[in-house]
Amino acid sequence: MRALLTLLLPLLAAVGTADIVWEKDFDAARERAAAENKVLFCALNMDGEKANDRMAEDVYQDKDVLALTQHTVNLIGSRFEHGGKCKRFPGIECAHHQAIETRIRADVIDASADTPLVAPQHLFVGPDGKILMSVPYEISARELQWCLVTAILEVNPDAKVSMPERARAPRRLIQDGVLKGSGDATITPLNEDEVEATIEAIRNGMRAGERAEAMMRLLATDDPAAVEFIDIELGDVRIQRRKPLLVRALRAMGAVSPEAFAPTLERFLSFPDTEIRLEATVALEQIGNPKLVKELRKLYGKEDSARVRAHMIRAIGIVGADDKSARSAVIKAAKDKKDEVLAANALFALGVHATDKKAWEGIAEGLAHESARRRQAAALGLALGRATERLEAVREARKAEKNAEVQATLDAVIAVLEGGPIEGLAETVAEVTDSAIPRPRFFGGQTGAEEAPSE
Repeated sequence: MRALLTLLLPLLAAVGTADIVWEKDFDAARERAAAENKVLFCALNMDGEKANDRMAEDVYQDKDVLALTQHTVNLIGSRFEHGGKCKRFPGIECAHHQAIETRIRADVIDASADTPLVAPQHLFVGPDGKILMSVPYEISARELQWCLVTAILEVNPDAKVSMPERARAPRRLIQDGVLKGSGDATITPLNEDEVEATIEAIRNGMRAGERAEAMMRLLATDDPAAVEFIDIELGDVRIQRRKPLLVRALRAMGAVSPEAFAPTLERFLSFPDTEIRLEATVALEQIGNPKLVKELRKLYGKEDSARVRAHMIRAIGIVGADDKSARSAVIKAAKDKKDEVLAANALFALGVHATDKKAWEGIAEGLAHESARRRQAAALGLALGRATERLEAVREARKAEKNAEVQATLDAVIAVLEGGPIEGLAETVAEVTDSAIPRPRFFGGQTGAEEAPSE
């Protein structure tokens, strides 16, 4: 009886677990991942910032995430002290996650001790030590589910896991690597104490370069004081009259800001200047706050600029990935017979709805359309949504395709759906959808602020 109980205890613990089982030692975890042919799941976290708090308190408690992490070897890295037995990450001590942060930094990311690291950040490492994918900044439970299943099946195609119905590919997904670089590429959020000090320093006067860096870090921070400060700054008439400065701010928001900044963007969706409305729409598309989809649809119906309308329907589709009304509007726009750019942007957005029957019918029509632009847009959207379940359909479209340019696009999309990086599609997407505004949250790179017109 005792022997049977000994065998059952681990299973009972696994079924009833309310927390991810975090390993205590980096080397032991890496050795175990190699020996058991498992994914090494590495998470970086910091204290005093709401996005990081949501990861620790909500996302890591998601039932599907908990179930999937039973198939991985899990490491959490944080420099912060929570007192002996860690209250933030149960099952380990603070000394463990502090030491692990150092090792993830040095051995996984290959960064020096003084290199700023984005947190939250999640890395998925193969048993051979190769980075399979990573996601800098905040990730939702459904996005983490997608990453875990994708990484697990890449390492072991026979693993007994399946993709949860609500799982989605992350907006900011880096395949086969990790976020590196300087400047905008590695903007780190501020904790509560740093927010207060930074705002005070800006108000007291800073050099132009220092002020720009401080503003970027505020833009990346999910803190009410940071959001309020930026909202007041961008509401200043003097700022709004300096169009190049406003464009740079909107591009930076799209690249690094959390959903909490979406209401700040709302006022610019109806701004008198067409270019500013377009920039705000692109920024919202990247930030992705679904609470603004309803308002965006109202503005879409009133918008008189064809170019802005095209990108509004794209934002409606991408941000409203779970909104049936939004999906219906995008499906309708994808069939527009007069406006090629509108239809192309709608088809591109439908890629994140590819598991829906009606959406897929619209995408399939696009793949077979007489317009080369529409065929490309339909395929590119599937790459954006990482719709691997539609890979065979894209392969069939490639066999039937006669246009060399579309063939090249289909080849590139197939490569992404087979697990390749999406960054190389940025130029083609920009051309097909008629938008040169960078979208670094989807395709990597800097914020695009440096490409904005100068004063």
